[in-house]
Amino acid sequence: MTLRSLAFFLIPILLLGACHSSHPSVPEDDDDQLYDEPYAMANFLKEPRQAMLLIDSAFEAQNITDERRQYLKAIVMYNGFSHPDSSLLMCRHLVESDEWEEVTDTVLIVDVYSLMSTVAGTLNRHVDVIHYAQLAYDLVHGNPVFSVEENDFLSRVGRTQAFLGQKEEGLENIKQAFDNVKSTKSWPALMTTLNIGRKLANTQREMNQYNEALQTIRFLINRLEYFYAHTEEFADLQASMRQNRRAVDDYVNYMRVRCYGGMVRTFAGIGARDSALYWMNLMDKFKESDDPQIVLNLIPSMVKLHFDDRVMEDFGDVIQAIGSDTLDLEYVRLLEAMSDFERNRNNWRASNDYLRRASDVRDSIEQESYRSQLTDQLTIYQLHDERTNRIEAEGRNRRLFFVSASLSLLLLLLAMIGVALRIFRSLKVLRRVHDDTRIELDEAKQKIEKLSKGYVPETPEQLYERIMEVMETKRPYTDQDFDIPQLASMVRSNRTYVSKVINRQSGMNFRTWLAKYRINLVQQYLKENPEASLDELCVIAGYASKSSLFRHFKSITGYTPVNWLISQEEEESEGDSKES
Repeated sequence: MTLRSLAFFLIPILLLGACHSSHPSVPEDDDDQLYDEPYAMANFLKEPRQAMLLIDSAFEAQNITDERRQYLKAIVMYNGFSHPDSSLLMCRHLVESDEWEEVTDTVLIVDVYSLMSTVAGTLNRHVDVIHYAQLAYDLVHGNPVFSVEENDFLSRVGRTQAFLGQKEEGLENIKQAFDNVKSTKSWPALMTTLNIGRKLANTQREMNQYNEALQTIRFLINRLEYFYAHTEEFADLQASMRQNRRAVDDYVNYMRVRCYGGMVRTFAGIGARDSALYWMNLMDKFKESDDPQIVLNLIPSMVKLHFDDRVMEDFGDVIQAIGSDTLDLEYVRLLEAMSDFERNRNNWRASNDYLRRASDVRDSIEQESYRSQLTDQLTIYQLHDERTNRIEAEGRNRRLFFVSASLSLLLLLLAMIGVALRIFRSLKVLRRVHDDTRIELDEAKQKIEKLSKGYVPETPEQLYERIMEVMETKRPYTDQDFDIPQLASMVRSNRTYVSKVINRQSGMNFRTWLAKYRINLVQQYLKENPEASLDELCVIAGYASKSSLFRHFKSITGYTPVNWLISQEEEESEGDSKES
């Protein structure tokens, strides 16, 4: 095997190895606008497409990992583009991937599960809310760094449990979370306290614990007012206020209105019309005119308290703000409240219309939720299929690599064996040539010595006569191992010279010349012993196999042994008939 053949088998191995060590291209960091996550996250509501580009450019510049890129894009998809389905699918794609098991950034893992729990709540997928909130809670439980987040996740689980009918268990979880955070003094803890407290008050109100709900909301209001009056005690808030005091004020006013709305709904539950009206008047001082969600939540309470004028005034504004094709449970409750409102006015037709619209919207929500879950499930199946196909492809590639490597090594070994055999044969030929050359030199020396002593060299004709004499008298050809070196030794000459003499004098090479002697002997023996077998003839004539005897006999005589014997008998019978 030549070096070219070796290269042919080794090149595929090198190429295969190169395929397994491909390196991602790293873009040059020559962009003046470097990635800044706070900037991107602060502006994604206004420019979500720009946020996506910033996130991708950060990944290309290797400032963030691929997992964090997917998480940030899911946030933009949820908040910036208002596509919760797509956001949840992106997060599921992330947590279902093989790389997720290797992520060690606890903050990222908690953020992803928190986002998935939030998005699942938007999609009314309450089981998923509990599932992902519980995953996040189990991950941070007992870690003091995540104490605020831990209680937030616990309250989510509790609120969703209460919504699904497990009210006592859910209420206990929310109370525990609320007790854990209500005494802390920090800006994040305050926001968490307000959110958990609102969940607790809503749950208590749903369980007809109106006094407890009032106490909870009053605590929240007092806590909010204390915070606003003593901002210097909140070190982490002061930095935020220096950056954007208006944002802090907006949040405080927003939470005030939410708490006041909770007071209105609670007093509506016990029928305290004057108290509810008091808090509604306070709300008017703080609530923004373009925030229909607050008014939407208050309309059922206003219907219950028979604030008919306010209901008629606010209902049109809410419908105009949120649209008539809204798919939301709050919208369903609004339509049901308007049905009660029209029924109180004895307008049964309008009441039935609102009920029918509420039923249609609820059915649409359930269908949309079902389609969303089905889409997610199909996507998960596709992810599993892709993962399975990827694992199988990697297995096939590994097997192909090992098979290719083994085959290449085997071929390399065979090539080395072939080269070794060729070298061995060459050495053997060189050794034979060396021996022949040495013999010729010895013979030449002998001739020179003889010539120096007056010896007359033998002619080729004389040598051939002596060869013929040896062949006829001693018949060495009956030995199946007989060859030209033995003949040269018997006539005391050089094998090369003997071969040349035989070729020149007989016109045949040594093999054909030897076969002729042997076939002549076979012919004589057959004449004397017509019943002789081929095995016997092989022994007599020095053949190692019957096939060799058969081939040489036909080549020289033109007949097979049997046919030749028949032809001889026919010739004898014809000769006898002529003589007679």
